[in-house]
Amino acid sequence: MSETQRPRSHHSARHTAFRPRQGLPLLRDGQPAPERVGRRCRLVGGVHDEGEEVAPEKLKSSTRRWSRPRAQASDAVDDHLRAAVVTRIVTVDPGRCINGPSYHDGVGSSSNRGPGFRILIVLPAAVMLLLGLSAGLVIMGLPIPVALDRLPELHAPLLVFGFVGTLISLERAVALRAGWAYLAPALIAGGMLLALTSLPILVGKVVVTAGLLVHLLQYFAIWRRQPMTATAVQALGAVAAITAGLAWSGGVRPAYLVPLLATFLILTIVGERLELARVGSPGERAEGALLGFAFVLAAATVLTLTVPVIAVPVAGVALLGIVVWLARYDIARMTVRQTGLPRFVAVGLLVGFAWLAVAGAGWILGGARTEGPVYDAVTHAIFLGFVITMILVHAPLILPAVLRVAIPYHPALYAPITLLQVSLVVRVVGGDAWGLTPALQAGGIVGAIAMLLFPVTVVCVALIVGPRASRKKGARVST
Repeated sequence: MSETQRPRSHHSARHTAFRPRQGLPLLRDGQPAPERVGRRCRLVGGVHDEGEEVAPEKLKSSTRRWSRPRAQASDAVDDHLRAAVVTRIVTVDPGRCINGPSYHDGVGSSSNRGPGFRILIVLPAAVMLLLGLSAGLVIMGLPIPVALDRLPELHAPLLVFGFVGTLISLERAVALRAGWAYLAPALIAGGMLLALTSLPILVGKVVVTAGLLVHLLQYFAIWRRQPMTATAVQALGAVAAITAGLAWSGGVRPAYLVPLLATFLILTIVGERLELARVGSPGERAEGALLGFAFVLAAATVLTLTVPVIAVPVAGVALLGIVVWLARYDIARMTVRQTGLPRFVAVGLLVGFAWLAVAGAGWILGGARTEGPVYDAVTHAIFLGFVITMILVHAPLILPAVLRVAIPYHPALYAPITLLQVSLVVRVVGGDAWGLTPALQAGGIVGAIAMLLFPVTVVCVALIVGPRASRKKGARVST
């Protein structure tokens, strides 16, 4: 019997518009369908091997039900599932589970491109992060030796497209396990490198925009395999990115593209959070509300190119609506009461939501601005307070899947995150609100140090804490 002919039970009535056609069963309401689980597919209750037929009653007995009351949701969510949904491990491959990272042994997902190939893409992204931070310091008037004349004007594109956009599209390519999907990060990174050369800058802009188009195709491929509201939200973000790329190629200055660039990254992250919010069963109405906020935000930011006086405040209202939704349904409000990595991620998420609320209020009260204190405060509340914080706190979950490296949790990871928040407060309050140039510069310098300190901390934790954790695990197994 086909999917369209199969009678629906009362359990599926709440998820009709974006219900997956195939792939892993959605373990909500305790009614998963029988599925053939992929090789070494790590579910909440254990590991099932390739070819094993998993009946509903077995899944119900070996997994924790998603339909428990929200007050018990933190107990109903296993750390492995939480990490898997964040890294899109269980959402895109039909008929089998994409091998996600085992957070016992640090083995990441298998793909048609190995970690060495991915590092070749990650390294240019890291270079563009350094160049983007240097460009920001130059803009603040700090004496940074820079040999590239174009660097200051590429501050935003380097960080949004070259760094974050490359990493986002790379992560999607890893999840899709398709060779063509790697064109997106390769074109985005390559285009930004071309923009830094002596070639006409239009060449780099066009290549970046082509990469963003491939990135949108990644979401179409995901949608074909498993249509979900979260994918639709993220696709809206990709549309905003393409619009920004086209406008940038047409000569629009990056300062006028900030709302579009922000929407690209915000909706990408919010879509990820929606995937994980399903653990708490928010329901079809709540998912529809978030999709509505996302559509209004994307449409309003596109209109900022023509009627910014009206569109920017509307985008601010939609942004605050998204923040309210996250505060209501995101599981961070529950996992913050746990310990270790779940709490670390939750703390970063809640702090990021607060900065997103500051940005929404700034768009409503400050209106359309392309320079000045309000523009600086809103821009960095989004890109540093929300986006970079999200990236840093999820790094222990994403990097094992992409690069196949084990990153154990350690409290030392809080240090760069805390330093980043302090630097942003100094910048926004002292520099933007009080008009103190030294505070603005100090906040910028400390923020750059915090971002560079995080990978150093991660490497130290992986090299020092990782072997200790492995030895302890081995001792437990042997006993």
